[in-house]
Amino acid sequence: MSTHYRIAVTGHRNLGDQATVQFVTEAFHTLLAKEQQEHPGGIIALSGLAEGSDMLFAEAALELGIPLEGVIAYEGFENDFEPGPARERYYRLLKRCQVIHQLPFDTRSDDAYTAVGQWLVDYSDLLVAAWNGEPAAGKGGTGDVVSYAQREGRPVIQVHTIKHMVKTLEPEQKMAEVQFEEYSLFVEDTARFSERRQTVTNTYITVNGVIAGFITFLVKDSGLTNWWLVVAICPLILFGI
Repeated sequence: MSTHYRIAVTGHRNLGDQATVQFVTEAFHTLLAKEQQEHPGGIIALSGLAEGSDMLFAEAALELGIPLEGVIAYEGFENDFEPGPARERYYRLLKRCQVIHQLPFDTRSDDAYTAVGQWLVDYSDLLVAAWNGEPAAGKGGTGDVVSYAQREGRPVIQVHTIKHMVKTLEPEQKMAEVQFEEYSLFVEDTARFSERRQTVTNTYITVNGVIAGFITFLVKDSGLTNWWLVVAICPLILFGI
């Protein structure tokens, strides 16, 4: 494994309008240029070379002089592209890859695309995702790759294709730990409050019971004819019923 800092991409094939394509392209350039400066030892770009985001990322890397490695989902992946400009573009990028990683799938399948996404996460230090924030439309889609990366604790930078903004996503594991810690503190505070409330209640009942008994004794000792009525009313007064 190379000691270079490895940056992988995942993203939608269809980015929508030209404004979004332009935004994603510029975001890729900016992010890669920034990572170049922060890692003087060198970086490597990893791409599945599918249409859309994968290709834009690969082209941005090559324009910046960053070595490119392609991860091919299955034998005959070129058939994913219509004959003509799209397929020729794929061949051009393929020829410029320093390394090509061919996954062991013979035909196009959801499993093959899932494997590509997981491979990119497993063998990278950072995942860049051109993602609209929605769950994957199909197995192995962009949303699935992002979720896998977060579960694995991999840093993810989202290039939001709807909001046209760039942000860092927190790993799911870290977020779960924070939520669990907050819940634990809430449970502990609730238990302490209940314990204190029970102690106060018991003390209140004990004190008022003593007072009620004392009043009962005094009333009976005084010889009042209707002493039982006073005794019956005392608890109501003392307990505020």
